[in-house]
Amino acid sequence: MDKKTLKTVSELRVVKHIKEVVASFMGKFDAVIIGGGPSGLSAALSLYENGEKSIMILEREGRLGGVLTSCTQDGFGMELLNESLSGKEFVSRLVKKIDECKIPYKLNTTVVAINKDKTIEAVSPDGGMMRFEAKCIIYALGAREKSRGSLNIPGSRPIEGVYSAGSLQKLLEEGANIKMKDVVILGSDDVGLSVANRLVKSGVTIKAFLEPQDFIQGSNYNKEKSIDNNNIELKLSHTVSAIIGKKKLEKVKIRNLKNPTEKDVEIDVDTLVVSVGLIPECSLLEDLGLSLSPSTNGPYVNESLESAIDGLFVIGNALYVHDIIEHITEEALFVGKLAYLYIKSLQSNVSTNQNSANKNGTDITLVEDGIRSLVPMTINTLNLKEFITLTFRVSKVVRSAKIVVFFDQKPYEEVLKSPLFPNVVYSIRIARNDILHFSPSKITVSLQELN
Repeated sequence: MDKKTLKTVSELRVVKHIKEVVASFMGKFDAVIIGGGPSGLSAALSLYENGEKSIMILEREGRLGGVLTSCTQDGFGMELLNESLSGKEFVSRLVKKIDECKIPYKLNTTVVAINKDKTIEAVSPDGGMMRFEAKCIIYALGAREKSRGSLNIPGSRPIEGVYSAGSLQKLLEEGANIKMKDVVILGSDDVGLSVANRLVKSGVTIKAFLEPQDFIQGSNYNKEKSIDNNNIELKLSHTVSAIIGKKKLEKVKIRNLKNPTEKDVEIDVDTLVVSVGLIPECSLLEDLGLSLSPSTNGPYVNESLESAIDGLFVIGNALYVHDIIEHITEEALFVGKLAYLYIKSLQSNVSTNQNSANKNGTDITLVEDGIRSLVPMTINTLNLKEFITLTFRVSKVVRSAKIVVFFDQKPYEEVLKSPLFPNVVYSIRIARNDILHFSPSKITVSLQELN
């Protein structure tokens, strides 16, 4: 089969089952990292700095860095580096360290299958079908954008003028000549906020920023930089009800979701940018047979962010959609160290299967009550460090509340949180000694609103 016909991942999944196609063996590695964005790069550096040298990074794009290579807005690195960098600058520092450490990577390489024995099948224009063997896999494939189709916006389907925020940002970064004058942006996540700032600087008029929810989805920092500083009209609880135009986009209709009897308003625009959130890119994990959490849209993981497959760790936006890049980086550094210890335990023939029943440890289930995106979903007392950090989101704006942690049915800790916002990831730390002392079989994190 001609390599040029290998155009889509779906086609590749068919190809990998054809017996005539033989994958070239590319070698054995202690750790294979799938995804060369900030989470994958940080995990690779953590492995290397802990002493692991047998590493391979597989990246489907033509360069390392992920979506941050197209992000010109600043605000990255403030927590880790005490300075404000653009997304490009932040990730370029990681890429530079990768090159300095001579950590190997393959670009333009799309992983098409992960097997339970931790062999990986991939394809690239240069190498064709390839096979890698790993002792440990770190899955850092990130997230994909929700499409306009997921919104079911009625109206015509113009050839020009409707873009997803991430795609538009990438096109602009690659120097595409896209003519636009009047723009409406639907969705207020950080990608959309970043695009808005970039468009304003290039002379484009943002006629309205629409958010279907009654709260902003992106960070307050990015809102200030993009919407507030540029005096863009923000319409919460508003959406696009119709798209008008044949060859090119001509108009959009805007609907007030809080007042459905109000007549929709038409606005003349030549561009609609859709930025309605991200979904963890987990199709390869589903193909492997892993179940996804309806709360996070990512896989179920334990306290080490290890999936139900022994030695397969999941990090970054592939696990759940994070709010701050520094949190992704810190998480990846943490998992890189755990992956190193996992590999060393295999070499010393010491079992560290954190997902199987262990006579010396107790499995504890984590339960959501009034919150969402609780990670991890289970912990084993054998593998606990000094503290375990639980992260979660809320589903709505809560002006005054307390977060109560229950060990089984007994309250363990109360933390006042006021206010709480859905665009922020919150965390609670629980001491290992307390878990061992009380020996709960279930830990519940409960949101209790206060009057």
